[in-house]
Amino acid sequence: MKPLTLNIFLLITLILLLDKHYNEKHSFGVLADPEPYRSAAVIAAEARARARAIEAENRARRARLEAEARARRLEAEARARRIEAEARANAARQFILYF
Repeated sequence: MKPLTLNIFLLITLILLLDKHYNEKHSFGVLADPEPYRSAAVIAAEARARARAIEAENRARRARLEAEARARRLEAEARARRIEAEARANAARQFILYF
């Protein structure tokens, strides 16, 4: 090979090696992520999935709280009916004992 051809060959080889090395590293010198840039559609889809998961958790929490509140209300109503029945029974006993 002629010296000029050899120099051009070495220059092209060096450029290709440096380009390959640059593609494997970030500007900080850390190995690059295979997919450093995700598309906006992928990021939006992940955000929607997180939002759906949070909404599902909130619905489950709300349903649990509503069920607990309903159970407490039913217990209170049953207790009130039992107290009312005991009061009527006591009043009937008092009425019978009075006469």
